[in-house]
Amino acid sequence: MSTVIIGVDASERSEDAVAFGRRIADASGANVIVACAYPYSDVPTRGDSESYRRALADEAKATARAMRDRLEGIPEERIAIRVLPNTSPAHALHDLAEAERATLVVVGSTHTGRVG
Repeated sequence: MSTVIIGVDASERSEDAVAFGRRIADASGANVIVACAYPYSDVPTRGDSESYRRALADEAKATARAMRDRLEGIPEERIAIRVLPNTSPAHALHDLAEAERATLVVVGSTHTGRVG
């Protein structure tokens, strides 16, 4: 079974990504992983704060759940949520895609253009 990863945050652009990912998963029968990265590094530093990490993870889970709820028509057993600590959302999605052997990664458009 193929897997589609949908990278989300709390923006309208993510809603577009979820809508597109839902259509692909619906047409192909693929499993879906709704993934939300949060800005935290698990590399130990003096500034480590478990409560801050937990708060960021909880916010990411809430975002992923809200976006998951937009996957109407996809059976729950085909949908998973992953929250990933990484200061780079792109790296987090890349690592997840490799680990899950994903067929496709869907993300919304960025708010910046070529110039910046």
